Amino acid sequence: PKGTILLGQKGQSRVAFPLAESVITISQKPIYTFYDPTNTEVTTAWGTEFEMETDRLLVTKDNLYSRYGNTHSNGRENTLNIVPSTSEYYNYLQWTDVLNVSTEYWGELKSPYNTMWFACLGRNRDLNGDDIVQEDEIRWYIASIDQLTDLWIGQNSLNESAHLYQGSEANGENRLHVASSSYYDNDPSYVWVIWAEEGASRGSSYAAAGHDNYAGNKYGDYFEYRCVRNLGLSLDDTGGTAQDYVVTSTNVYNNGSNWYSEYIIDVSRLESNSLRSSSVTGDGVELPAHHEREGMNRPYMKFAVLRGVNGGRDNNVLYPDEDHDWYYYQNNSVCPDGYRTPNQRELMLMYTSLTDENEKGHSMTWNQRYMTYTGFSFNDNELYDQNDFGADVHRPGFVYGDNNMQLITVKYTEDSQGNETITDYGMKGRIRCVRDVTN
Repeated sequence: PKGTILLGQKGQSRVAFPLAESVITISQKPIYTFYDPTNTEVTTAWGTEFEMETDRLLVTKDNLYSRYGNTHSNGRENTLNIVPSTSEYYNYLQWTDVLNVSTEYWGELKSPYNTMWFACLGRNRDLNGDDIVQEDEIRWYIASIDQLTDLWIGQNSLNESAHLYQGSEANGENRLHVASSSYYDNDPSYVWVIWAEEGASRGSSYAAAGHDNYAGNKYGDYFEYRCVRNLGLSLDDTGGTAQDYVVTSTNVYNNGSNWYSEYIIDVSRLESNSLRSSSVTGDGVELPAHHEREGMNRPYMKFAVLRGVNGGRDNNVLYPDEDHDWYYYQNNSVCPDGYRTPNQRELMLMYTSLTDENEKGHSMTWNQRYMTYTGFSFNDNELYDQNDFGADVHRPGFVYGDNNMQLITVKYTEDSQGNETITDYGMKGRIRCVRDVTN
């Protein structure tokens, strides 16, 4: 009688041997990446799994060893904190300790390893068959917080199954939070988490779970996660890192009245669907009104960030001289001629690229609040426009402050005729001015 034997762990290649025929079929789910495959400068990249293959998992610091530094950008280095097999100080971690190898539950995580930190081990292999988890066997790893942000920046180049906010959840009716491998405030008790319903707002797993009256994810302390892996590297180069799709440099720009020192953020390595196809330039010109899921919330292939005037070098050049609310910037252009207010993704590219982790030393100061021009698509959804702050609220747009990208909460009152009066405009900030670079 015909039948099929399936070999291989969950999530990877399946080798099928039909018993009555001499035919071998090999199938494997794709790895998705947002890098431009036609760009000759791209020789290595990283990509994400086809879909999350387990249920949501608990984030816990149990069984973490913190053998490496924890970063915002390198998810593999973060993930290797759970692999003690090359250290003289810890017992070996065995594959069969973590993964079930019985026929019925093949590849599933065992307790107490059924947490987010060990999820990607099920995508990897015991390559030498010694049942010991070695570092060079960790090809799939938990995405860092910057890598999760990158999946939002490059979302339009990915299959829908790989989106952070997708399927039946992606209607604004539910909150869906994705945990990273980056420690929040260097404390492994909590990790950085993406609010996927807001694009890629971020904060701590403690807040994301709904503790202390924060806007919680409906699954409590259980979170989505993403396994990713490096592409194009030699299999022997296990410690190598993929090229960054962001390239930073410096520039001087003369607008006829002043000359400005700038950082240039070049994202031309992004696949074109994740880029804004036309530039927006001109004196006093702002982006058209838009929300986070529209095309205007994509970066142009190259844009400049203002950092100094007439020879100055100040990594915290902001406009205007005092803080204003989000609505103010919707009606006023405050940047020097040729510059404008950034959209949400442009600001994300700034705070993920121009930091202390930049290998070229291109960094800026991020100790204030920074406004975007991007509105929130689900502002009128009752999940967000509700009395959870002791008043009726709107969530008009986005601000970055205290290391978090977040929604602005505007409080208002409404009279019997339905007329609204704003009683609190929420967080205020200034502008990190940008311009599209067209030459």
